[in-house]
Amino acid sequence: MAVWLALEHICRVYVSHESIESEVYLFRIMMNTFELKDMKPVPDPVQSYALYRNTSLPIVIDNGSYHCRVGWATQPQPSMVFKNLIAKQRKERGKK
Repeated sequence: MAVWLALEHICRVYVSHESIESEVYLFRIMMNTFELKDMKPVPDPVQSYALYRNTSLPIVIDNGSYHCRVGWATQPQPSMVFKNLIAKQRKERGKK
């Protein structure tokens, strides 16, 4: 649903302060306003651990700068990929 907001050229204002004069105009504004819908939260996926419980298969955690990827070492793709919530800026070399 789009709602139109229209303001016409309605006034002219003169501002003067110590020999400085300027004109301020209000111009017509046309813009679309869109209705936002609430997104339903999606639960995190649950990964089964029963197949790997009695094995020595390592879990791989790739804590990248933007995404964190988690999976088992034998899987070609990570089981979970999610955004990191905390970031740490790297120190510049030469500064202490």
